[in-house]
Amino acid sequence: MGNRYGERAVAVPGSLIVAAGMGWMAWRVGARPEFVREWLPGGTLIGTGMGLTYPMIGSACVRGVESADLSVASAANRMTLQIGNAVGIALVIAILGNATGHGMLDQMRVAWAVTAAMVVAVAMTMALLDRPAHVVSLAAQRAQVGAV
Repeated sequence: MGNRYGERAVAVPGSLIVAAGMGWMAWRVGARPEFVREWLPGGTLIGTGMGLTYPMIGSACVRGVESADLSVASAANRMTLQIGNAVGIALVIAILGNATGHGMLDQMRVAWAVTAAMVVAVAMTMALLDRPAHVVSLAAQRAQVGAV
């Protein structure tokens, strides 16, 4: 999809789907375990959004890179991903603190909401990407065909 529409067109909605899943978890998960009604919809949204977003981030990192520099660009992408994961996990642990019982659920809601905000920041960052040249030329060709 990214090759056809561009990374931005796939990653921005994908990131927003992840944020929606995090929001779902923050506002729908309760103290009693209700897997099908509470956890499954949120997890499905998060997984779907990540499946759309992660490949587009990787693609954007290596687009336009010469083959000799491809390994460095790919490694920079992985390093950034690892740093983001570490910072995100550290932030969630800091939010959770020593919470237990029902206090844990309240802190998890805060953590899910903060994570949703971070994923919206990813969407905003991906929105800054330029459309790849081949996508722009395909759109121009389609417009010409439609005008005839």
